[in-house]
Amino acid sequence: MLVGSGLAWGQEAFRWDAFAVALVAAVLINIGANFANDVSDARRGADGPARIGPARAVASGLISSRAMWAGVALVFGLAATGGIYLAVIAGWPVLAIGAACLLAAVTYTGGPFPYGYRALGEAAVFVFFGLAGRWAPASCTTAPPAPGLAPGHPRGLLVASILVANNVRDVDTDRAAGKVTLAVLLGRRAAGGSSPPWCSAPSWFWPWRPASAGCPGGRCWATSPSPGPSPSSCPSSEGEPARR
Repeated sequence: MLVGSGLAWGQEAFRWDAFAVALVAAVLINIGANFANDVSDARRGADGPARIGPARAVASGLISSRAMWAGVALVFGLAATGGIYLAVIAGWPVLAIGAACLLAAVTYTGGPFPYGYRALGEAAVFVFFGLAGRWAPASCTTAPPAPGLAPGHPRGLLVASILVANNVRDVDTDRAAGKVTLAVLLGRRAAGGSSPPWCSAPSWFWPWRPASAGCPGGRCWATSPSPGPSPSSCPSSEGEPARR
């Protein structure tokens, strides 16, 4: 949210009302996704007594499945209301992104094809917390979002690494419940070793600087501590390096 809104601010197209509504809607979708995950995992037996970590509400009997689904409907309804407001500002693409987010939240561990049980959770998190999370707030402005989806990559990978760590913790109970996560596929040791590189994603995907920021005729990498190339110049329109 902050990345997309920051880009909008840089374009002098930022709107406080769009930012506030998009932020609240995003939080509500995240809450609803956790509610839906709680009730669906409980139904499939993935949150048994051997599970490590905080108690899950439905599995522990703190709340009924029916009441939890009512909570899902409530928070998703409020999020959809915010989406309608944003659509008035930015048009139908916002509704399309919001609908996709709601569908992904419910089908993560629910429905006939729960992709979270088929090692696709990390990919979905990358898309919705990274790419969609970067584009949606920037689209709710008075100018087209820029510069592409690149700034969403490191954020998406960072959140995906959190899911990897969570699934490494639950690898034994997930395997017993038939929940195939990336950690179950790779094993605890391999999956645990894959998380640190994902956490360093911001140093891999350092943002491109626009041509207006001192690199005429093209784009160049901002200086970063990443191990990859980090050039301080790029070709100008005349073919000579344009120094920063």
